[in-house]
Amino acid sequence: MAFLNQKKMYLEKIDLSRKSSIDEHILELVKFINNLESYVTTSSCSGRIIVFTNSEQKKKGCNWLFVSHGIVSSENIEEALNSHSGSAVLKFEPFVMHVRCSSIESAQKLHTCSLESGFRNSGLTMNKKGY
Repeated sequence: MAFLNQKKMYLEKIDLSRKSSIDEHILELVKFINNLESYVTTSSCSGRIIVFTNSEQKKKGCNWLFVSHGIVSSENIEEALNSHSGSAVLKFEPFVMHVRCSSIESAQKLHTCSLESGFRNSGLTMNKKGY
């Protein structure tokens, strides 16, 4: 019962990401996973291209000149760079999804499914309580 209460809390929580919503490209996948009893997504990004300014190359506190979760043209990047003087960083971040599972068995099933779907960098992390 504890997992279902936590799942309800995650699903009711306000999205604190910069975008404040789930990426359209993975919305159906997020809905599918969240409709399964043993799983709840806690964070996700369909992948993105970012152009930003920050000498430390960190996302938090930086000035985003351009961001896209879709196909990007060289013109998009040039336009972002033309609107700024000084140095900038171009960064690609791949698809990522964090999913909380109700049990180690459900986590192992999801992990196997992820690996068999070609997501080679998939992994499992357990907290101090063992889940």
